[in-house]
Amino acid sequence: MCVLCTDQQLLDLERFCTQEDFSTISVDPTFNLGSFYVTPISFQNLLVQTTSQSHPVILGPILIHQTKLFRPFHYFASTLTRLNPNLVNIRAFGTDGEPELIKAFKLVFTNAVHLRCANHLRRNIKDKLHALKLKAVAGEIISDIFGKQIGNAFESGLIDSETSQSFWQLLHKAKERWNNLERSCNPSMDPSFYDWFCKHKASEIVSCAILGVRKRAGFTSLYTTNNSESINHVIKQEVEWKENKLPILIQHLKNVVDRQVGEIEKAVIGRGEWEFSKDHLDLAVAESTWFSGETWGNDTSNN
Repeated sequence: MCVLCTDQQLLDLERFCTQEDFSTISVDPTFNLGSFYVTPISFQNLLVQTTSQSHPVILGPILIHQTKLFRPFHYFASTLTRLNPNLVNIRAFGTDGEPELIKAFKLVFTNAVHLRCANHLRRNIKDKLHALKLKAVAGEIISDIFGKQIGNAFESGLIDSETSQSFWQLLHKAKERWNNLERSCNPSMDPSFYDWFCKHKASEIVSCAILGVRKRAGFTSLYTTNNSESINHVIKQEVEWKENKLPILIQHLKNVVDRQVGEIEKAVIGRGEWEFSKDHLDLAVAESTWFSGETWGNDTSNN
């Protein structure tokens, strides 16, 4: 296994992911890139914005590994903090629920909030409902958990609870309703979904997904690993959806990093696809000044 990163990525992780105004890092293993797993970290560069006025998702350090066990993920997180000790202050990380990754990152980033991807939670719960032959009522139960839009208003779900206490109270109230919905589909069987949810999903949602937890990581809406999926898509486009030997893949990954660095540099002079966000417009430099070298100072001998 190996960790790929640049000094700039380590500095950017510190700058954007450990301060009071921070980006949550997203960590999501991907595959079909070679005879190994590739786990990139992604985060948002808070200095710049896209044409849609959202902060662009940046490819950060990457782990190349053979298994999805605890050891490689712990090596990944530990290597980052060894290379930049300030990264122990990472504020929040999000995952799709990979258990050994979560365990490793919690051990290293002890103060970080862990967020679970709501899309993956929803999919897992939907799959269980369908497996129990509850497809006809799955939508109602999922709405109870994740909320639903009614006209211009949004009706909150269990996952929007501010506290663990309010979550468990609402869940207890849902028991009779869910059991009755299940009986309407399977009248000859004892209801089992409520018990399964309490045993396998409730505590996970309380610790990683309720509104009170999301707020600590700067979110009021549901968290998803869309940033990771976006970066993984960029990587797979770069390799043209083909598997590669490791040296070739590393060059492709470097190409992605270099392009993003180039876009940030072009934002300085207002020529790229990204521009400085309104709070950082003072960092912009006139194109003529940039190319004249005036921004570098008169004496660079000690730099």
